[in-house]
Amino acid sequence: MKVAVMQNFVKMGEQGETAFWQTKGKITFGIVNYTEEQNPIFKELFISQYKELLIIYKKMNVSEDERDTALYIKTLIRQEEDYRNLLTIEQLKLSR
Repeated sequence: MKVAVMQNFVKMGEQGETAFWQTKGKITFGIVNYTEEQNPIFKELFISQYKELLIIYKKMNVSEDERDTALYIKTLIRQEEDYRNLLTIEQLKLSR
């Protein structure tokens, strides 16, 4: 599912990055209700996550190597941890 979602963003070309962080931001904001101070931090995080995933995604599609697929999945898991590390204790309770 996450690969299919990424595929849609990639098909959007340059607008894919914006669509990625806006979509991820809206979904996660709806759950944890970011503060004004957190908004730019999460925007920057989501943009960097997209750029990181994009490189792995493109390599994975060309190589069709299981190791690249495993790296993609591990990266998604680590990125979720990176996101959670920026949440307050109250926000973490909401996101579970």
